[in-house]
Amino acid sequence: MKNTKAIGVGLAAMAVSVMIGASSAQAGLAVSEYVGPPALGTDTFKAEPGQGIPTNVRGFVNGGVTAVHAGQYTFTYLGAGNASYINAFVIDTDFNLGNGFDAIFCNKGGSALCAAATPINTTFTTTFAANTLIPFYYIFDQNGASGGPHQLNNGGIATGGTSGPTSTGAYLANVRDSNWLTNPNPGNLLTRTGTDVVVGLSDECHIIPGITTCGVGGTDTDFQDLSVLIHQVPEPGTLALLGMGLVGLGLARRRKAA
Repeated sequence: MKNTKAIGVGLAAMAVSVMIGASSAQAGLAVSEYVGPPALGTDTFKAEPGQGIPTNVRGFVNGGVTAVHAGQYTFTYLGAGNASYINAFVIDTDFNLGNGFDAIFCNKGGSALCAAATPINTTFTTTFAANTLIPFYYIFDQNGASGGPHQLNNGGIATGGTSGPTSTGAYLANVRDSNWLTNPNPGNLLTRTGTDVVVGLSDECHIIPGITTCGVGGTDTDFQDLSVLIHQVPEPGTLALLGMGLVGLGLARRRKAA
């Protein structure tokens, strides 16, 4: 009985250990605050029909999204709000649309770049090296209604049209985890890490007090004009560790019951 109990305790300890190790190993995405100059701080995903992200969740304005660990990452198109502009989310290794791209999500069709709307939940998976600034950007206002098209790079600023860090548009980025609805504010943290990151576009001028003012064209601050989930795909070794942990816990419980 003593040996059985010891084995059960050992298996339980091993299970907890490998599951913690596997969990920590998975935190392969990081979102860092855009520090400028000027610093852009945080804002909130607001309500809009067709939204892809819950409301009142805060995130970093134009925050940089990095693949911390080498491996596979999946992009999923979550949807778009009631944007009147033609917008696209592009995955492109060299950030140069003229050289082609790897994948594209479009909120609607009607432009040379976006022939048709991308179905919601469309995915694309690719591989990144460790510490890679994920090569995505938004191409928005493709129909030129507000001086576009504009390109907004990951961790950068919009190009084309009027100048300024958010005078043509902005996006919001944050880690999606178990706390993001109950404690969604990044606060004073310059970087957050996790396995899932959401990004959402605001395709018009975004006001930041003391930094950006908006003239003709109005403002759009809901960040729901094209939303994407970026997910780190667990490595086979990590899945094996999780499996070992679950088996260990199961055996420990069976021995305890016996």
